[in-house]
Amino acid sequence: MEMETAVGKMSKHERRIHAKRIKSQKTLFRHENIVCCDSQTEHLVVANGGLGNDIEREELWTIFSLYGQISDIVMKPRKPYAFVSFHTAKEAKDAVDGVHGKTLQCPGELSRPNVTFYLSYIEKIPDVKPYSNSNLLPPGLVIVNNFISEAAEQEFLDFISCNQGSGIDESLKHRYVKHFGYRFMYTTNDVDREDPLNEKIPGECLGVLNHLLDKNLISRLPDQLTVNQYKPGQGIPPHIDTHSAFEDEIIVLSLGSQIVMDFVHPDGCHVPVLLPSRSVAILTGESRYLWTHGITPRKSDVVTASELGEGVTGEQRLTLLKRGTRTSFTFRTVRRMPCDCNYHNQCDSQRNFSTKKDGAKKQLVDPVLPASDEDALKLESLHVHQVYEKIAHHFSDTRHSPWPQVVSFLQELPDNVLIGDIGCGNGKYLNVVPNRFMIGCDRSINLCEICYTRGHSVVVCDGLLLPFHDEVFDAVICIAVIHHLCTKERRLRALEEISRILRPNGKALIYVWAMEQEKNGIRSKYLKNCHNDDKKEPTETRNQSNSDISSSLAVEMPVHTNRTSFKSQDLLVPWHARSDKRTSKAQREALSNCVSTTNEEHLKSPLTVDENSALTAGCDACVDVLHKEEVETNPSELGKTFHRYYHVFQSGELEYLCSLVSSLTVVKSYYDQGNWCVVVERKGKEEESR
Repeated sequence: MEMETAVGKMSKHERRIHAKRIKSQKTLFRHENIVCCDSQTEHLVVANGGLGNDIEREELWTIFSLYGQISDIVMKPRKPYAFVSFHTAKEAKDAVDGVHGKTLQCPGELSRPNVTFYLSYIEKIPDVKPYSNSNLLPPGLVIVNNFISEAAEQEFLDFISCNQGSGIDESLKHRYVKHFGYRFMYTTNDVDREDPLNEKIPGECLGVLNHLLDKNLISRLPDQLTVNQYKPGQGIPPHIDTHSAFEDEIIVLSLGSQIVMDFVHPDGCHVPVLLPSRSVAILTGESRYLWTHGITPRKSDVVTASELGEGVTGEQRLTLLKRGTRTSFTFRTVRRMPCDCNYHNQCDSQRNFSTKKDGAKKQLVDPVLPASDEDALKLESLHVHQVYEKIAHHFSDTRHSPWPQVVSFLQELPDNVLIGDIGCGNGKYLNVVPNRFMIGCDRSINLCEICYTRGHSVVVCDGLLLPFHDEVFDAVICIAVIHHLCTKERRLRALEEISRILRPNGKALIYVWAMEQEKNGIRSKYLKNCHNDDKKEPTETRNQSNSDISSSLAVEMPVHTNRTSFKSQDLLVPWHARSDKRTSKAQREALSNCVSTTNEEHLKSPLTVDENSALTAGCDACVDVLHKEEVETNPSELGKTFHRYYHVFQSGELEYLCSLVSSLTVVKSYYDQGNWCVVVERKGKEEESR
């Protein structure tokens, strides 16, 4: 089909293909600032053919090499398109005629069914920024490829297969685990030195360990072994092996399948490292004590073609590497004395103290989290719900500019969809994009009143028990909310609620505050915007623990110093009140006509939609219950400092948490000005039932 065919002469099928191509061109311009051209060139953009669509470089090469000599293929991480360059424009035209708008065969051409490529001409393919370099590893990390033979690998796998179900092993939600020597206790991130296991490190492993000793790659024989088995789509959250539990030198033997392990420095520097099957990785020094390492739960990894030994042009050309079942043997040595490493902020043996100028030790506050869901609710009530009721108007005055990437997510949705904004705050995203029907909800009555006075549809409710029917929303946004939940279980329940109210194939955008406020050497706006009044934070607030703030709770929490890097994942962040803007009784009475709460007996009530109200299971009694918890602002609180609870997320933690919700798939993840962000998609009915 000629790409320049007049739209008016097209059939219905051709018009549909043309519309898809135009949409893909707009996406390309928005992402890459590349304008497609009508004239024929040797360069093509292939929509639906990117790494973000789980398409492999080899598949593109096989399909397009039928039409001529390919000079280059460029694929970018997580993008839904790729670039193919031929030697001549005629070869590119032949590819357009043969591939554009046609459903590819599966099996045969692609490994997945119902895929259609949409092709457009471009003047040139974009430059490729370096993705990773296997020569630039975190300091102290050594990778030795092909350390054992294929026969030895199979012997290890057979040994573990025969021993599954015996001794100390367990099936965690995300992987199978077996321990030897000492059991690692995931509840405390430690080992019980007084209770060694009967099963020591198997003799089958001694040959590998002695070989490492002979090559001076390790300095001692380890006494603890943890065997992990990961199926495709499983992973492990980013972490640093507990300093007080294990000595230096962590040895990881990878068997069965390759994997990409993500190493992240506290400043945000991210190094993806390919661990091939039969390789051994040794973490010492900085890579062991300072960098987090983890495995993102997904079924394939983006790697450079050069890492796979493929003879392609350009070291940074990317491809997709599908995962198989991987078994790792992690050898460690149990520590008998407190750790005295040089990485004090990461060291649990030392981080309870800091050194004063005179050399003395000063006690710091280490988080003590709620032991029960009841205590968690009390902490959130005191340091989230009540605080936002008090600061609602001042908070709203500082939240007026929608974040561009959130707006972009809303703009990419079709017209006339129903969107839920969970934790809508003052409603700055409600109706920011025309032709979308949006409903906001928030736990704060005062913030909902602000939304109501602006003409928005809002519901007062709890994010862990949303008053909406199942599968009611086409899309959901949840911006800066989940980090206010103080236990992993509660954060997971919030994600499960978002999944419940999403229709199959519906998407949700989720933002949380990041532990890493510097990434790739660039400081976030939070660190950059260090205003004078933030620097004038009272000394007593900087140094106090929360013992005098939340003395009624059996928890302890450090108080963060504003506009500085985070020292703990769980903390209290000060808010300095500056004004007194109280809501009126009339506004509150008006709001009670349109809000509903999470009382379960009302969730079965019919849902209604009209121009003044949200989807509600209306009940005035529920509103009265919430009003009893409201804390009035009074003049004595002017200038007072309030403390809001936050759990700031580490790199990969949000994706990992989403992976624990079986009905959700992570479509995209990114870092946006000090926040970790994901786009998740609710699985279709057929996929959920598998």
